[in-house]
Amino acid sequence: MSDGAQGPQGVQGEPGPTGSVTAASGLTLTEISAPFPATGPAEHFLAVDAADGLLKIKQPNDGNVVEVGSGGGSLGIFNRVTSPPSTGSDEFAIYILSSDKKPYFRGENNAIPQEILLGFAPDSRYSTNQASILGSSGMDLVSTGGDDSTDLTNAFGFNFGFFGTPYTEAYVIGNSYILFGSSDTSIVTDASEVTVKGIYINSKDNSAQQIFQYTTSEYTRIRFEGTNANSGTQGNPDLEWEIIFFDNGSIQLTTGTVSDLTGYTAINNALGSETTISLEENKSWAILYDDFQNKYRVFEGSYLDSNGNPVEAPASNITLPITLTYSSDGDTNGVVYYLGSDGLNQSFTYPYPTLNKLNILTFNNQRTTFTTLIKK
Repeated sequence: MSDGAQGPQGVQGEPGPTGSVTAASGLTLTEISAPFPATGPAEHFLAVDAADGLLKIKQPNDGNVVEVGSGGGSLGIFNRVTSPPSTGSDEFAIYILSSDKKPYFRGENNAIPQEILLGFAPDSRYSTNQASILGSSGMDLVSTGGDDSTDLTNAFGFNFGFFGTPYTEAYVIGNSYILFGSSDTSIVTDASEVTVKGIYINSKDNSAQQIFQYTTSEYTRIRFEGTNANSGTQGNPDLEWEIIFFDNGSIQLTTGTVSDLTGYTAINNALGSETTISLEENKSWAILYDDFQNKYRVFEGSYLDSNGNPVEAPASNITLPITLTYSSDGDTNGVVYYLGSDGLNQSFTYPYPTLNKLNILTFNNQRTTFTTLIKK
């Protein structure tokens, strides 16, 4: 007997309800460790990689495992990460770094990450051009310094705003920093030792040999000649910097010789706001105040005066005629009297034989011919 014809196929059952994810419930993904499960054609696998905490997707047919949002000219947005995410050609990333909780942008091909400056941009007087050290020509010598010396600078011809507070004076400390509000000659090597708001420039156990100052109605420039030790020789600095305080609250820092870069360099308000600088020799930075975040922003480059020009060294502050007097024996020292930049009489000694033979004076790197010679 043969089998009968096959009966008709039964009706397929209704598919069960598909699970849904709502805004209220969200989606919870458990971290897993590599390797990710196999994928077949048109299959993707989504998971959080336990190795780095990043959301990743595995492509079909056991394809590549990539970060969600990476590749193909996309913009990856990450939560806090311990190190900058990698970027390839036409790839970019925005992320928060765990160590400082600041937002950063990284361009393609693993470009150097740049901090995202929220609500802040340099004004038009900022220049990317580097400034050079100007030297002491035309400046007033205000201190011969020494180890841990304090020099009160009354040179601001304006109210200089530092962290939003106006000051007419600042303290220059021999350990290589400038303080506002009060003085402290302690050795400061890191942020934990800061007790007074100020600008710390390779701060450690240094010494100052000469400190110069030059003031206009628009800015005050201070020149520091020191040593990376607690003593040194005048005229032979190995810790050399100049700082310009502008009347609009902006700052320019320029370094010359800095033979030992192991000190602490930062703008610190002694209340937790700190902006560090990676100090280098023969370099300049514009330091600009961000009042929105109550901190300073540092940009490699320089800051221009109100006319849009770089600050230059002033001419000699000797105003002719000058008067020379010297001792009656005629073979020791002379005394030169001259008008300073403040219009007041100034004086300094100079070896008489040099004056007598040359009848010229080398002062602040400029040669000045005597117009009046008086013997007493």
